Amino acid sequence: TEIYTLSLHDALPISLSNSGGLFASDPSVAEDLSGNVFTTARDNFNSIWANVYNVNTSSWSGWHFGGGIIQGVPALAVDNTGTGWIASRDSYNSYWLVSYTTGGSFGTWIPLLGIFSTDPVLTACGDGSIYLIGKDNWNSLWSGHYIPGTGFQGWQFGGGIIKGKPAATCGGDNAVYIAGEDNWNSNWMVRVSGNSWTGWFYGGAITSVTPRIAALGNGSEAVVILDTTNVVWRTTFTEGTTNGWQPWVQVGGILQDVAPAGVGGQLYLAGKAPNGDLWWWWQTGNLWTWIGNNGVAAGALSAAPR
Repeated sequence: TEIYTLSLHDALPISLSNSGGLFASDPSVAEDLSGNVFTTARDNFNSIWANVYNVNTSSWSGWHFGGGIIQGVPALAVDNTGTGWIASRDSYNSYWLVSYTTGGSFGTWIPLLGIFSTDPVLTACGDGSIYLIGKDNWNSLWSGHYIPGTGFQGWQFGGGIIKGKPAATCGGDNAVYIAGEDNWNSNWMVRVSGNSWTGWFYGGAITSVTPRIAALGNGSEAVVILDTTNVVWRTTFTEGTTNGWQPWVQVGGILQDVAPAGVGGQLYLAGKAPNGDLWWWWQTGNLWTWIGNNGVAAGALSAAPR
């Protein structure tokens, strides 16, 4: 598997940029405050690699080896200093965390322990801290708060019974909002601030995929799903400790995968059609735009705002 980046905006899409490499896992991506795209993936020997796409030069910095022996898909977030953080699950189902900087330097691997049934979910907050979310063998969620320069604050039990892997993002209030799917394919939201969990809040809607979530930067989070016919739906959740679910709205389109990104109150979607074509959608105009590049995206899509 090779990794590509594609920049999309309200004009024409920019051509795909191939980063090279050969990987066994899907990639994870995140952006720094300048819009540079960090990416990580697991190779065929189950080790971590990382790369950065520079938006000013439209070029990749090159892949750097981070080591480790992991399984699944590593998670990635970038803090407000421009340091990337990569979380992964080892063969004993425990989580690890390592830092990565644009110069190609990895930090020391940090053992976070725990026993989890899914790969980690990772998000960075505006206050500089990092949150990890994991699901245990009983399908309940746990959170871990990592503060750079201070350390890991331990695992906190959040409960719930979640199907599949949860999705998480950090809001403007520096709290993490976690969307998950229950055994009846309905959506729930829960909030974590520091070591405190608030919720759960029932959002309804029957989904055929794990919900995706993205912070919009205006005090709300967008949640995106595919229904049982693979049509795209979206809603928002207003930040805070109360039930902030808003009504669901049909976006249209029939996709096999969708990835959201939010900035300035606007929602953007990257999607892959059943025939393998790529599409994108911008909230202003509510219109799907065909990108093409049939068959390029073999695995799951990832998206981040610029």
